[in-house]
Parts: sequence; C-alpha cells; structure tokens
Amino acid sequence: MNIFGPALGAGVTFALMKAAAPTAPAPQSILNLGAEWLQAVCSHDPNRVVSLYAQDGVLVGTVAQRIKHGRADIKTYFDTFLTKTDLCGAFDSHLVQVYPGWAINSGTYTFRWQENGAEEVVPARYTFVYRQTSEGWKIANHHSSALP
Repeated sequence: MNIFGPALGAGVTFALMKAAAPTAPAPQSILNLGAEWLQAVCSHDPNRVVSLYAQDGVLVGTVAQRIKHGRADIKTYFDTFLTKTDLCGAFDSHLVQVYPGWAINSGTYTFRWQENGAEEVVPARYTFVYRQTSEGWKIANHHSSALP
C-alpha cells in the first residue's frame, strides 16, 4: 500500500487550484481601467467603450431610462450618449477596493459637452465593478447618477 499517493494527489490538486485562482489586482491597474474607459468615451466610439464591459455586463447610465444588460443593450446607450458634441469628462475622486478576481472603483466624475451653443456640465457619482474574465478585466456592473 502506497501511503504517499493520496497526500501527493492532494498536494498537486492544491497547487493547480492555487495557480488557477484569481488574484487581487493592484489598485493602480483598476484606476488605469477607469482611465481607459474615459478615453474610450472621449473618443466617441461606442464599440470601443462597449468592449470594456463583460459580455453580461450591467449599466445603470446617468441619463438612461432603464437598466442595460449585455453588450448589445449597453451599446444602445452609448450610441446615443456619445453623439453629444465635444463630449468628454474627467475623474474628480475615486476609492478603489480590490479582491481576488474582482474590484470596485467608486467616486465622482464630471462630463462636459456642447448643447445649443452652451457648455453643459454634469457632475456625477459612479461605481464600476470589475471582474476578471477570460477576456481580461472587464466592467461587470457600472452605475452612474448625476450629483444632486
């Protein structure tokens, strides 16, 4: 009888599971994902923005009438939102929390665009929930609402 067989098998299993386990991202990498999202928004390219969301991502948009679910639905929001003239924004504050396989970035941002010859300024609060996927880190949930 080999007494090392089960122990060796358990050790190999543990090592494989640990190697495949998600890791917690560096907070700066989450801020970089936010910067990438903002650059995509400022590019006015809905496909570029939507590619940053998980396949089953959720968007509660600042000016959305309903919650968007999935990339195709999220794209309908950005197809309209990104048509605003000179639309761009900036992050004003952030708080990042990281965990193995997922992260949260909450804070405030301000969007600006031109409408009827005047600058519109909309300060808003946001929460991005990121999830590690087979495609890399993607936005699993994004909630944005105008500041009161």
